[in-house]
Amino acid sequence: MLLKGNLAILLADLGRIDEAFKTARENFTGGEALGLLYSRAEGRRCLAHVHFKNGELDETVRLCDEVLELLGDAKSRVVRLWMGPLHIEALFFSGRREEASRRLAEYEAVVADCQAPRCDREVVRLKKLLEGE
Repeated sequence: MLLKGNLAILLADLGRIDEAFKTARENFTGGEALGLLYSRAEGRRCLAHVHFKNGELDETVRLCDEVLELLGDAKSRVVRLWMGPLHIEALFFSGRREEASRRLAEYEAVVADCQAPRCDREVVRLKKLLEGE
């Protein structure tokens, strides 16, 4: 099931949106059926990515917000690390710059507590985006 979500993301990145939605929805449904926190959060994150690639920023933000609500105080960093850039970009491109900046600060704090060079690079990229460089 975890691979199905990644396949949906790849399909969306390739512009194969219909296939991406089908795959992401199957992944979402499977994650909900399992009832596991990580699977449920990942199902939403992958579906949010497809919506983002389809230009549906409000739905992207809604799904990302749902993930954060689901996670609550859980220390599930993996989902936060992978979803952070998507959430921040969706907020930024939908004109919610203050919220994007706040989320970036939160994301940077999570990244600082991990050994994730890819995420370190994402923080730099997102700061440039939000600063208009």
